[in-house]
Amino acid sequence: MIVAQDAFFAGDPGEEVQSQSEHPHGLRTTTTLTSGWDFLKVEGDVHAIDIPSLSAAANHAFLRHPVRLIIDLTAVAVCLEEGVGWLRGVSLRVGRGGGELVVAVVPDTPLQQLLESEGIGTFDGSQLARLLLGDPKSRGG
Repeated sequence: MIVAQDAFFAGDPGEEVQSQSEHPHGLRTTTTLTSGWDFLKVEGDVHAIDIPSLSAAANHAFLRHPVRLIIDLTAVAVCLEEGVGWLRGVSLRVGRGGGELVVAVVPDTPLQQLLESEGIGTFDGSQLARLLLGDPKSRGG
């Protein structure tokens, strides 16, 4: 599922930062554990050269079962087709393991439109907040 959300999760007091990486041409990733979800925040532009770094950053989530992964793309201005392909691959991998994937994007942007054109649905940020707080009503969409 894709979550349409403006600037998301500035800093939950319960977050535990696991790693931060800055890549040579400006892409930054931060991984944290929040409310039982692995949380990957991506900042900058996503190009083909970034896919191995993004995969490495997401791999920590696959050490837990079931996988519960949030990928925050709200600070991504450009995500080329390779980035969308990476998201499809992560989604398949999570789904095969019976896990859950949430992707946060800024609403009404070309990125959201591109992801929706790929058949990836959206729901609003208040539902994501309820999800992280354990509210079962957040499962609708």
